[in-house]
Amino acid sequence: MFKQFFFLALLALSFGKVEAQKEVITLDPEPEKQKALAEIFEPVDEMPAFPGCSEIDAKERKICSDKKMMAWVYSQVKYPEISRAYAAQGTVIVSFIVETDGSLSNVVFLKKILPQYDEAIHDKKEISARKAAAAALNVEALRVVRKMAAMPEKWTPAKRRGQTVKIKQNLPIRFKLN
Repeated sequence: MFKQFFFLALLALSFGKVEAQKEVITLDPEPEKQKALAEIFEPVDEMPAFPGCSEIDAKERKICSDKKMMAWVYSQVKYPEISRAYAAQGTVIVSFIVETDGSLSNVVFLKKILPQYDEAIHDKKEISARKAAAAALNVEALRVVRKMAAMPEKWTPAKRRGQTVKIKQNLPIRFKLN
């Protein structure tokens, strides 16, 4: 009995040491990326502006920028057929950084659309299809924002204390069937 207890205690202690070693060994794999993200400023004196809105005073620039950006985004969105077939709807929020040169980077999801189905659906094909319908909307939102990032026209960057700075933007894209 004592030998079994001693063995289990030794085994537990050795796992504890392994865990401690994991924590010591684990380092940030991308310190440069973390440093770059730390240089993002909020709040700013002047928000960034979508192309075509840079020559307007700061107060009107945000309104112009929001209108033009949303008009451009919704002109590019193509509602996926599978999403229509399964009536997938919702809002995807995509985040990106407006760099100091007006380019866009770090395009990522902040919120995805999840599949909609109730507990009464037990058919695995139906569940898979609904998951695919939701995923197609998420992919479409990301495609559109990446296309915006690839536009030849650059954004007017944000300013803080007269200096251009990076800023994170969150863009909600709503998918709704009529």
